[in-house]
Amino acid sequence: MGHNEAEDVPYEILLFLGKSHQALSEYSDAIEIYNTAVSRFGVNVDLLNSLGECSFRLGNNEDALDA
Repeated sequence: MGHNEAEDVPYEILLFLGKSHQALSEYSDAIEIYNTAVSRFGVNVDLLNSLGECSFRLGNNEDALDA
């Protein structure tokens, strides 16, 4: 989901989409959606934890720790 496509999507929908991709082990897609949410709405604990978990599952330990 590109930035322009997500321009009018509420936070709750982005979070739901991210969690759905994460549950399906589609971690790269989830990260993209979570990053879109961060860009539009800022950081919060839910997004940071989800980003960290997805990064960890992809083997990106440094990114996981950063989140």
